[in-house]
Amino acid sequence: MINSSLQAARRGLDGTRRALKDLRTKALEDLGLELALKALLDNLSERQDIEVEAQIEPLLHILPPNVEQAFYRIGQESIENVALHANASRIYFTLGEHDGIIEMIIADNGVGFDPESYPKIGHYGLEGIRERAMSIGADLTVESQIERGTTITLHWERMV
Repeated sequence: MINSSLQAARRGLDGTRRALKDLRTKALEDLGLELALKALLDNLSERQDIEVEAQIEPLLHILPPNVEQAFYRIGQESIENVALHANASRIYFTLGEHDGIIEMIIADNGVGFDPESYPKIGHYGLEGIRERAMSIGADLTVESQIERGTTITLHWERMV
């Protein structure tokens, strides 16, 4: 009975490890953060009538995997939100590092929304972005105005 329990626990642990590995995106593994984000933007430009203006600078040092994953997923969700909800004609995207601070900005010229009256229930995109930022200790700001677009800014400071 103990052996059977140990085998079941090992199988469960193996399954959990496989699931966690699968959560890490193939694009990040194959391309790295900068090129994976560029690929998301290129894809957006190809499938939507949205002009992409991107400034992606090479990061000075490799990010910890959880931080890289959070930046990618926040960028991915933000770009998808522009595609699905913003009715924008242009997206501005920047990623860079200055003085140990990684900054990513995603801005659009779309319809915007009122963050104060934005329904929390049933809308998991922004909440997920906030949770991912908090999980890595990053500062996140979401600014939006009706008919003026939305800007999402993420700052993460490297610990020396």
